[in-house]
Amino acid sequence: DKTVKEFSQRSQSGFNDTFFNIDRFYGDKIVTSASLLGFYGISYLSGNEKMLSLSERAILSTVVSTVVVSGIKELVGRSRPYREKGNFDFEPFSFKDRNRSFPSGHAAVTFAISTVFAEEYDNLLWKIFWYGSASAVAGARIYHNKHWFSDVIIGSAMGYYIAIKTSEMYKRKKATPVFGMAYVQNNLQFTVQLKF
Repeated sequence: DKTVKEFSQRSQSGFNDTFFNIDRFYGDKIVTSASLLGFYGISYLSGNEKMLSLSERAILSTVVSTVVVSGIKELVGRSRPYREKGNFDFEPFSFKDRNRSFPSGHAAVTFAISTVFAEEYDNLLWKIFWYGSASAVAGARIYHNKHWFSDVIIGSAMGYYIAIKTSEMYKRKKATPVFGMAYVQNNLQFTVQLKF
């Protein structure tokens, strides 16, 4: 962990700053949520069943990975690298972002989404694009000193595993997301229900 952290901090450059800005978009809560909901809306309105299934599986994997990772983050309470307290500093249930290093949520979510899309087609370039994008996000989290190397490795593995398992459950009709929208007290609300 410390060796990778030191290497990433020594590798700061203008090019790397631009390249690793990927985590401001892919994996960001607002941008990623809006993109997935937009893809779902387009799929639904176009009546394309294959795209609709793909978007539902991506959303399902994202929601499950977010819930699982959020719980583990609070349970473990690992200190983020920028705090300079080392990779063995833990404060469980502190409910503070500075202690939510393990596992990486960005890595888990991007691998959950990328796995769903990558496994849809048996095409090497397609897979390289999706897994490469998720790997770039994982690298960006280390580069920005937000996560330790082990955080992104475990987060990536969790996202991959959750995507595979939720896709299997979806295909067997054991897990189906139901999306809704309502206007309540002058507020537009989006809802997602997961039936297991």
